[in-house]
Amino acid sequence: MCGIMGFNFQTNHPWLLRLLHHRGPDNASKVEFDKFTLIHNRLSIVDHNSKSNQPFISSCGRYTIVFNGEIYNYKELKNKLKNEHDFITDSDTEVLLYLYIKYDKECLKYLRGMFAFAIYDKVKDRLFCARDRVGIKPFIYYFKDGKFIFGSELNSIFSLLDTKPKINQESILQYLKYLYIPYPNTIFEHIYKLSPAHILIYENKSIKIEKYWDSDSFIGKNNGLTESEILCKLDILFNESIKLQMISDVELCSFLSGGIDSSLIFYYIHMLYYRDIMSMANSFEVRFPLIDHKIIEFMTSIDSKWRIKNGQTKYLMRKLLTGKIPDSIINKKKLGLNPPIGIWLKNDLRILILNYLSKEIIEKRGLFEYGFIQQMIYEFDNNIKDRSLNIWALIVLEEWFRQYVDN
Repeated sequence: MCGIMGFNFQTNHPWLLRLLHHRGPDNASKVEFDKFTLIHNRLSIVDHNSKSNQPFISSCGRYTIVFNGEIYNYKELKNKLKNEHDFITDSDTEVLLYLYIKYDKECLKYLRGMFAFAIYDKVKDRLFCARDRVGIKPFIYYFKDGKFIFGSELNSIFSLLDTKPKINQESILQYLKYLYIPYPNTIFEHIYKLSPAHILIYENKSIKIEKYWDSDSFIGKNNGLTESEILCKLDILFNESIKLQMISDVELCSFLSGGIDSSLIFYYIHMLYYRDIMSMANSFEVRFPLIDHKIIEFMTSIDSKWRIKNGQTKYLMRKLLTGKIPDSIINKKKLGLNPPIGIWLKNDLRILILNYLSKEIIEKRGLFEYGFIQQMIYEFDNNIKDRSLNIWALIVLEEWFRQYVDN
């Protein structure tokens, strides 16, 4: 992973380059323009050459990119552009920049990968930003009273605000209902998450957001395919996706849980593209070959009856792996990873309820009526209703306030 950041003003704070160091320890750089500043912290995965450091400026000097992610098909794209540009690096960053220069927003349809990036055109004073189709890479932005800031994390935005923004009350309700905050909201007012498969353009002191890809547009396009035809196509797509995502200038490893998904990935890695297994302490990149957008498009296009067959989930994946891995793995029941929160909260973690959800703390925070919290704890303690996840969500929320708001 890398860290990206930018804003429509200038500042001389020396600590800006250190804010996202944990996301990219290999290099930190900043480029300033009259009306914009771009910052990048790099974790080198492809092309370790310092010429690939970012922010990366085009040869004409007009365009500058900051990019977090990986374009898996960049070598193919580079080959198509090689007659138009003299490339000075072996990086996907340079390919992405020149692809944008040629195709503008249409460049996105050529990309296979995970990405969040911003490209500044200093002639037009225009910033083009985009996030990958399924939202693997983060992109957060702040926009109020003409001030625009974007970054990989909330902390990078906080650092440039005079005061922390107000809590978004709607987001609190969403969090308690869903245990996460849906797009585009964040927990703060005026700070948003760019939704997956969306672009953001900052120009003339305003922003415009639009969607560039929708899996629903593929529904029904391959309803007539037979099972054997579907399996043949899936075999090609899985093989292709994993081959593309094995491209790296550092060693790779595969997480192996013993379930269908990881077993399928490991099978294809072993048959065509195996590398040594290693572990990394931090600042590592995780790839997701089973949610390559080509696979999503194809699975959306076939008849929905193939999703579950005869009560069996992941039917097509199991069928594809039959005879290739042991039946004991194919037929193994799904093992949940849900921790026993209820048991913990009634025993070893009971102290958290006292420390985080007491009458004094709830009333001081001012978000909830204590009677509501008290009733929830009563129902939990007396086994009237399982409120363990609700109570845990409230504990996590209070701890978040202590770390990000109180401090």
